[in-house]
Amino acid sequence: MQDTKKIAKWVGALFLIQLLGGIWLNFFALKPLSAPVSALSADMLHAMGGIAVLLMLVMSSFNLIIGLISRVLSPKNGGGLFLAVVALSAISLTLTAIESIKLAEFVSWLAYLVENSITEPSSVESLFRQTIAQSRNSAHFMAIMFSSISLTCYYFYLLRAKVLPKPLLIFALFACALQMIAVGHSFFDAPIPVVMQLPLAVTQLALPLYLLFKGFTVEPSTKYSQQQ
Repeated sequence: MQDTKKIAKWVGALFLIQLLGGIWLNFFALKPLSAPVSALSADMLHAMGGIAVLLMLVMSSFNLIIGLISRVLSPKNGGGLFLAVVALSAISLTLTAIESIKLAEFVSWLAYLVENSITEPSSVESLFRQTIAQSRNSAHFMAIMFSSISLTCYYFYLLRAKVLPKPLLIFALFACALQMIAVGHSFFDAPIPVVMQLPLAVTQLALPLYLLFKGFTVEPSTKYSQQQ
């Protein structure tokens, strides 16, 4: 028999791990990639690249896992939204895999420069580095866009299932809309407004904590429970 309290803790924990992992990945693990070649080592680059790729794929898969285990919350309704969440999460995971390949290419290029003691790359090599970095960034923002769309569908699913306070979910949907608008700037080579991403950061912290301490507000349907 499924327990919504247990599901809520799983969903909350996965969201929280995803948030903390994303912070560590973007602000610490990948930070050396922007450092001068002379400050890097090949071993460090290979280790960092492997860990980053693995972490990216694991965190992206969380959206798919969260969507699947949340089906019990509204087994009779919201089938279309549920399928949308699963499909968009799968697309986001695929795009993250592409981003991982681009990141691996970038790390390999930096390792090549380090191993050959090219501390002052030529203009052509610098241009190549910039091109690879831009390719990775494009894949990154595309993955974020689909992840945000998937998250929006998930919040609509929770809203329809009536398992969380309506104001919390409305704010979450508002935050997702701002996130998509902000990320959309990257497709026009415009800087991303950081302030527009702050509401989603608040949501990604508040919602998991609510789920961990309060949980969902309804029990699974009798029909679903009997099937367990």
